[in-house]
Amino acid sequence: MTLKEKLAALKKELAGLTEMVKSGDDSSTKRAKEIVDTEIPALEKQIADANEKHRLLDAMKSNEPVDSDPHDGSQKASAKTLGQAAAAAVKSNGSVFGKRFTVVASGAKAATDPNTNPAGDYKPIITEFRPDIQTGPRRQLTVADLFSQETTNATAVTYFVEGAVDGAPTTIAEGGAYPQIHSAEPTAQTDALKKLGCFYKDTDELLADTPRLAQSIDNRANYLMDITEEDQLLAGDGTGNNILGLLHRSGLQTATVASLELALLAIKHAKVLIKKNTPGFRADGLLLNDEDWDLLTNLQDANKQFLAGGPFYGAYSSMNSNIAEEPPLWGLRPVPTQAVAAGTIVIGAFALGGSVIRKGGRSVEMTNSDGTDFEKGMMTIRPSERLALAIRYPAAFMKLTVSPGA
Repeated sequence: MTLKEKLAALKKELAGLTEMVKSGDDSSTKRAKEIVDTEIPALEKQIADANEKHRLLDAMKSNEPVDSDPHDGSQKASAKTLGQAAAAAVKSNGSVFGKRFTVVASGAKAATDPNTNPAGDYKPIITEFRPDIQTGPRRQLTVADLFSQETTNATAVTYFVEGAVDGAPTTIAEGGAYPQIHSAEPTAQTDALKKLGCFYKDTDELLADTPRLAQSIDNRANYLMDITEEDQLLAGDGTGNNILGLLHRSGLQTATVASLELALLAIKHAKVLIKKNTPGFRADGLLLNDEDWDLLTNLQDANKQFLAGGPFYGAYSSMNSNIAEEPPLWGLRPVPTQAVAAGTIVIGAFALGGSVIRKGGRSVEMTNSDGTDFEKGMMTIRPSERLALAIRYPAAFMKLTVSPGA
């Protein structure tokens, strides 16, 4: 009898003791206690140890990451990234050369040009092909991670935004009249999931080099998808196929100041207003343009001391060897990003006030049956995803505009 069969037998025995335990039978109660407290935990530990041993052996054989299925204890290879999932899908389909194929996996040249090796008549006799792709400047991606993360199987999400409350409870004299309070009807807000995607072409030689195939998807397509996702979540206008982004939501708190120096005080006051106009939410971050952050951290007092700390010492020459490149501002995590226009600062309770809702995660499809791909030895790679942004408490966010002369 296997360990799993023994475990099933114990659970079956335990189920058979239920009525006897309910009736107060001492021997049945004692036996049930032995099963629950001792025998089942011991068997589950043996099964877990065996699964871990198999996982390690499989990983040593395949040199690929392997995870255990939490439901049945079976072993399965797991891809850490979308590109690795695509490479694994190509491997599992065997050789695809000489035939048409289509692969689906879940989890810079001009846009119309395929990515090919450099042209030319001369090639060295021995050529080393490096699988890593040299990338250009990259934008730090942080906006989506500030929000809570949710999933759905639907094509749209409807939720209710709390209405304003009129009146308030008061103290009442004996026999006196009670005051009335009235809550405005909550407003239904529906956010349809929108699809993001693109495609690019590459030569089918990439299929023979699955590590480079994974890097091609992760280092280029995934990054460009992330950039579009970030821009849409923050500034999408909701028209056509655009996501309705945070900055275009009605009900956001707003303020305008004339300078970055005054913005420091306005950010502090925004924390109070967010807490006041929501169910007590506390702001947990602020988004601002990289250049605005640079100007803020350059601010000095009358003694030429940097407010955010000097280049060699902490604030006011404190001997702090752990100087933070992005120190907290009024206790808030600053997120400098190019996704926000210069002169705009967003303070918010991101984790409580909104969430990014995804359907099925990001997937990638590959085929050599698009147009003339097959006859030219090309393939088309198409990543896509479906997502929406839900802002349940618009007042949890403050849009602060820095406008000289305001």
